[in-house]
Amino acid sequence: MKKKFIAMLFSYVLLLSPSANGAEKITFAISPERNVSELARLWIPVLNELEKISGLELKFETAPNAEQFNQKLKKGGSTIVFVDPYAFSSLLSDHYTALAKPQNPGEENAPLGLVVVHKKSPYKTLDDLGGKSFSFSSAESFSASVLPRFHMQATGIPYKASFARSSMSSVLAVSRGLQDAAGLEASFYHSLPKSLKRNLRIVWTSTPSDLCQGMKNHPFVFAVHKTLSNETAAKLQSALLSLNDSLKGRNLIKQLGFNKIQLAHNQDWTGLKPIALRVLAE
Repeated sequence: MKKKFIAMLFSYVLLLSPSANGAEKITFAISPERNVSELARLWIPVLNELEKISGLELKFETAPNAEQFNQKLKKGGSTIVFVDPYAFSSLLSDHYTALAKPQNPGEENAPLGLVVVHKKSPYKTLDDLGGKSFSFSSAESFSASVLPRFHMQATGIPYKASFARSSMSSVLAVSRGLQDAAGLEASFYHSLPKSLKRNLRIVWTSTPSDLCQGMKNHPFVFAVHKTLSNETAAKLQSALLSLNDSLKGRNLIKQLGFNKIQLAHNQDWTGLKPIALRVLAE
């Protein structure tokens, strides 16, 4: 029954997306930081607006988890992607070209990832969780998994990692006392229903520090596959930037949690690969 429901949900998403008329589309893949239905609700209106601006046809895509999503992208499975900084810098920069990135002025030092525990647990700091069980949404989620695991490795905090099907699964595992802690992407945590959030307490955030060599938080990136023509890539880039120029566009990107969209270049994400690969090699 569960598999049947998931299949029906994916079919529903495809019917809602701007891909329903049968013509060949440019696939637009969104990193699975949230569940499929939530991503569809937030992103399909954005894709519809980008279609109107660019004259291109865009097909919404995602995946159940980061590993499946990244594996597909490494094979060139999508034309334009919106991905986290780890996936772009470590897996995709040889095959994709950065077009744009979200901008939140004054927030480059704000935490991207965090670690939460049950509010009634005795753990007050990350050090208190030495040797305890952690739930992560995936091994390859930069904010929710790579950053906290890198910090624990670098500071010698032992931990037991398990990987859930989604960030929500990690939250529920902590809320129900099945895991001691969970790594989460900051914006996902802030979007949680109050009924869940009130059972959690933050014990660590990924605010940049000397440990991370003064690194600032790197945003997600809009990037296109290098096989796409320069003309089409330019249309997509122009359409993304044009969202800043209308009330409707600004409202759409605000719902995604962005203040605006700005130009980006591949070199904006250099320096992240060694950190990510060190964590994944454990």
